Amino acid sequence: MSNYPFSLSSNNLLKKIVSKLQVQRYGVGQTICERGKKGNSLYIIHTGSVIETLIDSSGEEITVAILKEGDCFGTISLLTSEPFLATVKAKEDAELFVLYKNDIQELIQKNPILSMYLNRIISKRIKTFFDFFEREKIKIVEELEDKIGKERKLDVINRVTKLFHSEEDINKILLSVVKAVNKEMDADACSIYLVDPVSKDLVLEAAVGFDHKALKKVRMRLEEGEGITGWVVRNGEPVALEDIHTDPRVKFITEIHEDRLSSLLSVPLGDKKDVIGSINIQTVDRRKYTYEDIRGLTILANHIALAISHTRLKKRIQISERASNRKDVKSLGFVGKGKYIDKINSFVDSMASIDEPVLISGEDGTGKVPMSKVIHYKSKRYKGPFVEVDCRDFNNDSWGEELFGCEKSSFVISCDDAIKKDSQDGMSSEKGIEIEDIATRLGYLELADSGTVFLNHVDRLNQANQIT
Repeated sequence: MSNYPFSLSSNNLLKKIVSKLQVQRYGVGQTICERGKKGNSLYIIHTGSVIETLIDSSGEEITVAILKEGDCFGTISLLTSEPFLATVKAKEDAELFVLYKNDIQELIQKNPILSMYLNRIISKRIKTFFDFFEREKIKIVEELEDKIGKERKLDVINRVTKLFHSEEDINKILLSVVKAVNKEMDADACSIYLVDPVSKDLVLEAAVGFDHKALKKVRMRLEEGEGITGWVVRNGEPVALEDIHTDPRVKFITEIHEDRLSSLLSVPLGDKKDVIGSINIQTVDRRKYTYEDIRGLTILANHIALAISHTRLKKRIQISERASNRKDVKSLGFVGKGKYIDKINSFVDSMASIDEPVLISGEDGTGKVPMSKVIHYKSKRYKGPFVEVDCRDFNNDSWGEELFGCEKSSFVISCDDAIKKDSQDGMSSEKGIEIEDIATRLGYLELADSGTVFLNHVDRLNQANQIT
């Protein structure tokens, strides 16, 4: 029993855990968990073994890991409410110990140290997936015969995946990714579109090689399958066009002068069951994309999709850990007796039940921050982040960028300068356009998505900004 996840805990805690365990048995090949579905249980293997698998974009089944006696799975989905990352089937007849979500929450509430053991399990499971990504990365590169060579492909994948391990803002990372892919694929433009989880629109998150007028976010309606990008995301299949002007599905985004480009290769980010967006490369001249081009970008897209999903999962886990460390929502409130305390708690309850802005006034030290946190954690948004912002740090010029975010560019080539340079090089002046790298900086309101933003000292903003 020494290899079991809770074996190092006290005898008293072990007895409590064992009292909640239930036994389930599965035959060879029987599905225990299915990728994309949400789980509510922690599984511990008592006897036998199970196999975790993923399906890549070509429909092939890939083994992530084989788990044996003492190993466990289902923790990440259980604690974050995210769908299962992989499908789990019995490799041989298996007997599993099962802890259900309600029982785990009860155990954690009475034994907070249990959170430490669960965090260790999550870390171990994430390491298993990262080890798998590393193995697949090497395996894919070894199988890919590219004119540039296997070592260069591996270097590109390494550079792209390493970007997601940095502490930079995700939008800065995506901009670095499109630059690397654009250079590797010898393209004139590269862009990444992601599905907005709220509106379900396709949003241009990062791009290189487009007009500076695209600083404002470009959105497409995914439900209507707008353009080639919308079609690719809806169908989960890549599209390669030598001349985009001949395909009726094409919808040019005039704001970024997309009609000046001729070819397009669009690849989904993720598999058919879980497409989170697409990555596109385009060229000014016509280009017939080869199998190696499509396969190479598909490999990169898979790694980018996994890295983006991991980044989102990491954020979810952090939020879940913060939520697990706080008290039961029903017990939150201001402690004391008397009509004033009752009035305050009644006010908090009423504000937590609505989705409207709340103004809390008072001198420093009178409890505005604690009250705002109680309102947040007693509302239906309690699973989301609580973001505290001090408006005293804003100036009259930056408050909009701080709250709502912004999109900026790295460089601009003016039309006149480009035409002059092309003329000197003996090239056509038709390509002399304004070009800019597009990157997005998230504002505090977007960082607080699905949660609450607390604007402390909001009175320091001028009245016009407060109204806005």
